[in-house]
Amino acid sequence: PLFGDRWEEAGAVFYEAYGRLHIESLAPLPGAADLLAALAGRGYCLAVVSNKRGPFLKEESETLGWTKYFHRLVGAGDAAVDKPAPDPLYMALDGSGHTPSPTVWMVGDADVDLEMAHRAGCTAVLIGEGGPGFEDFPPHLRVSSCADLAEAVRALE
Repeated sequence: PLFGDRWEEAGAVFYEAYGRLHIESLAPLPGAADLLAALAGRGYCLAVVSNKRGPFLKEESETLGWTKYFHRLVGAGDAAVDKPAPDPLYMALDGSGHTPSPTVWMVGDADVDLEMAHRAGCTAVLIGEGGPGFEDFPPHLRVSSCADLAEAVRALE
């Protein structure tokens, strides 16, 4: 409604600007690099399902030096249907030897992440403070930070 018939033009302007600027404002969550290194070092299979478009996601992962940690990076538009449908999660798991189940944790910070986890039959983990909107698809586990997530994983080992 904001852009009316010019929504496609507005989208093109936004993504052109985002493409120029997103790397310079890239700021990972505190403790994220340590968490990824620790999980990968323990042999966990890691993948990303993001709301960012695939090319932006992949560029950011490369810039941070994190691509080596991930089995697959799935961005918006990469799967036939985006979140909250489970399709991107299925795509992320493809070829990993893992199938959707409660042993697969979908860690996210938005309601669509948790809905996707529930729809796929995976464990929904909310990282961060969250807010309203999680009533229909509540987290199975809630952590406030990357350090808390690392501690939750260590507690299960």
